[in-house]
Amino acid sequence: MSWTVKIEQDENGNFVVPLPDDLLAQLKMGIGDSFFWDGSVSATGEVLLTKASQTAGRGDEGEHE
Repeated sequence: MSWTVKIEQDENGNFVVPLPDDLLAQLKMGIGDSFFWDGSVSATGEVLLTKASQTAGRGDEGEHE
């Protein structure tokens, strides 16, 4: 299954990728949960997001900025 979303911009100029409610429900995700993206992009421009583990985001949040 796949979803297509449109990149938006918030009032501070940050890019936002809104995820569909049905996708979040299927993944049992909600406000405050995190996704992980390893930076790879397919030849067709698709990215793979995975549900981050409790330890995946600790200590490395500033490394990719």
